[in-house]
Amino acid sequence: FHEKFPDSHMRAPNGLKTKLYDYHNPELLKYSERWFGVVYNEVLKPYIGAGRPVSFMQLDNETNFQWQSLYSHDFGAPAVARYQKFLQTNYGSIAAVNAAHGRAWTGFDKVRPPTSFGANTPEDQDWYRFQDSSIHEYLKLVRKMWENLGLREPEVLFVLAESYNAPKNGLLPSYRFRNDPGQTGMMTVNLYPKTFETPQKPLLNQPFKADHDVISADSANDYYLG
Repeated sequence: FHEKFPDSHMRAPNGLKTKLYDYHNPELLKYSERWFGVVYNEVLKPYIGAGRPVSFMQLDNETNFQWQSLYSHDFGAPAVARYQKFLQTNYGSIAAVNAAHGRAWTGFDKVRPPTSFGANTPEDQDWYRFQDSSIHEYLKLVRKMWENLGLREPEVLFVLAESYNAPKNGLLPSYRFRNDPGQTGMMTVNLYPKTFETPQKPLLNQPFKADHDVISADSANDYYLG
């Protein structure tokens, strides 16, 4: 896919391709849906659904920016256009954006996303909100692909595996977006040790990560299922 569609990658602020794919790239979505269809029809179909071995469908795994900074991805032209549309939808006018961000953009097509953290807090906040909503839309598309193949809740339960280990300037997954009944799926977590021991910080001084994960998963169940 990389060889055939080199322009499907996210872009860094300097315009260079990164190793990550744009979640909204048309070719990526088209071929993902084609792949899901083959996997479902040739492998999964006899085994999935009520009373069969497979009753959960994980839409994607830890959908983020591969634990990298939001100020490294994605500054490609399609992503910037989506950011501009996001601001227009949420603010209505460029004057309202300028008032909120302390800017003097002459139109939505002139708006550029922030490339470093901390210079403009309201702008940073909207950049985070945009990225979270962008991932939310991507996960909705993935679920729709499976539904187009005939998978439905409650015969299967759509779930998402999330990671709350975010680096500096990374993205913590939105609890509400990842537990959106009928749209995305129920958040689950990976239960394994996620803390690292150092001579200065023995592991016994950091014992509560798994407890936090269990509480998060239990809360997600209640939120999603009622």
